Amino acid sequence: MDVRKVVTVALLGCAAAGSALAANGPDELWEVTVKVEMTGMPFALPAQTVEVCVPKGQMEGTAQMDENCTTYDVKKSGNKTSYRFKCSGDMTMSGQGESTMAGNSYKGSMQAKGHGDGVSFEMKQSYSGKRIGNCTYEDPSEKIADMQAKHKADLDRICDPREANLEWRMYEANNVCADYRDAFCKHVKNLAKDMRDPARFADAAGENEGWHEALSHCGVDPKPLQADACKRANKTKNWQFVADFCEADAKALAAKHCAGRTYTSAMESEYAPICVTYAQDNVAKGERKAAAPTETDASDGGQGMQMLKEGVKEGLKGLFGF
Repeated sequence: MDVRKVVTVALLGCAAAGSALAANGPDELWEVTVKVEMTGMPFALPAQTVEVCVPKGQMEGTAQMDENCTTYDVKKSGNKTSYRFKCSGDMTMSGQGESTMAGNSYKGSMQAKGHGDGVSFEMKQSYSGKRIGNCTYEDPSEKIADMQAKHKADLDRICDPREANLEWRMYEANNVCADYRDAFCKHVKNLAKDMRDPARFADAAGENEGWHEALSHCGVDPKPLQADACKRANKTKNWQFVADFCEADAKALAAKHCAGRTYTSAMESEYAPICVTYAQDNVAKGERKAAAPTETDASDGGQGMQMLKEGVKEGLKGLFGF
C-alpha cells in the first residue's frame, strides 16, 4: 500500500487552511502539529508541524478531510466536538474522532480503518493547534493549482522519453512515469524505424544496455532491426559495427581474415576491429582456463601465475597463430 496516500489524507487540513503571507492581517495564524501512527509500519512517522492561516473565527479544531471524505454525525457538547467520517475513491477509509477547543488552542485525536492498494490498514492520528498571530488568508485552491502545475512540469521533464535513455522500468505500473508509458513507447517505435541504419543503431544501442527490453516492452521485435543493421554494415564494410553488434558475422569473418595471421598484419588489415574484438575474447578465454581450479595449491611458488601466462598465450595463439 502507498503510505503516502494515507498520510496525505491525514495532513491535508494543514495545507487546506492556506499559508501565512503576512505577519499582520485580519485573519488568524495557527501552528498545527499532526502525528500519524499506522499499524504494521516498520518505522514511526515523525510529527508534522506547519503554520496555517484561516479566516477569522473559522478554526474549528477538528481534523480536516480530503475532498473524497464526508464528515457526519457531528456532535457538540460545550467545547468538545465528536464526529464520524467516511472516505471513498482509490483508498477507502472510515472512522471517528473528537476534539477539544479552548480559546486560542485545541487538541484532538482520530482513529480510522481502511483499505488501499489491496492492503488493509489501521491509523491513529493526534493533532493540536495554537494561535500564534495574525495573517492574511488566501484561497488555497490557487496555491494547490500552482503546485499541481509545477508537479506536472517536473514530471514532464523527468519522464521525457528523449531523456530517459530507453530506461523502460521508469514507465512500468506504479513507477514515477507510469502515466507517460504511451509517450515512451511512441518514442521507442519512432526510434526503432531509424535503427535499421547502423549509425542510428549504434547511437541508440551503444548508450543503452537495456535497449532490447525497451523495444520488446513496447511491442517491437529487436532481432529484425539488428539483422537489417548488420546486413547494411556488412555491405558497407563497417567492420567496427559488425564487431560490436553482429556476433555471428564477426566470428565468421574473424575465422576467415584474422585467425593464423600475425598481430601486425591483422591490425593493418581492414578487418582490424574484428580481429581486436576476437583477440580480446580469446585472451579472456585463456584467462578463464588458467584460472580454473586444479589440484595444485594456489601458493605454489609462482606456478599459478605461469599457468595464467600460458593461458593468455594460448588465447592469442588461437587467433593469430603465434
